Amino acid sequence: MTRLELQNYALNMLQANASGAGAGIWSASEIQQYIRDGELKLFVLIADKNENFFSTSTTVSEVANTAAINLPTNLYRIQYVERIVGNGASTTAPQFVSPVDRNTTAISMARGANWPLVTTTDSPYPCFYMMHGQKTIEMVPAPTSSNTNSLRVSYIARPAAMAADTDVPFQITAGVGGAGTDNLVEFHDIIALYAVEKCLLKEESYPQMDLITGMRRERERELVDYLNRMQVQAPRGIHVTPDEWSW
Repeated sequence: MTRLELQNYALNMLQANASGAGAGIWSASEIQQYIRDGELKLFVLIADKNENFFSTSTTVSEVANTAAINLPTNLYRIQYVERIVGNGASTTAPQFVSPVDRNTTAISMARGANWPLVTTTDSPYPCFYMMHGQKTIEMVPAPTSSNTNSLRVSYIARPAAMAADTDVPFQITAGVGGAGTDNLVEFHDIIALYAVEKCLLKEESYPQMDLITGMRRERERELVDYLNRMQVQAPRGIHVTPDEWSW
């Protein structure tokens, strides 16, 4: 659905219209904010199922003697980090950069590794990273030389806010879809139901709000069932029939 379709869905459920008689107590901008709230709520539910929805990647650069690297502002969660420049790495033959477990032993080992080195005169290069919130990673050990676009960060992108009536949810850059990650259109109505809830809460129509909450939660369960089915894998055990072992 587009933002306008989501807004009209909410207004129809509320038996209201955007202006004039019967408009209700909600402004268009208010409903659009509720729609954004619902989009982010649904985004978190989907992203945390780890099915690679909303995945993208970007490159970041290393600065000599600077351990901290700023991440994209739309980053929700890192999937993995690869070296694509330096130490013989390339985009076609990347080297995996390992995350450090946040415990004293792992951090101490990573900081004191001083590796890998070819000879005793080589300088160490970062083989590990630690997350600091959602905005920064710390390279371990700190790079001793500057490398432009040397690390490729694959991550889950927080969707951009819909800015126009024709925009659709879950886009890396707000727009009408096609170049973003809009691939769950079957469940966009959950966003509109969340907006309806917020509108009814403002109106203090609690019985009606409870009914809409039940509808939203039922649709969320259907979405979770859909996502769970994506995780079903073929059995990894060996199936042996009597004919195969009777010999």
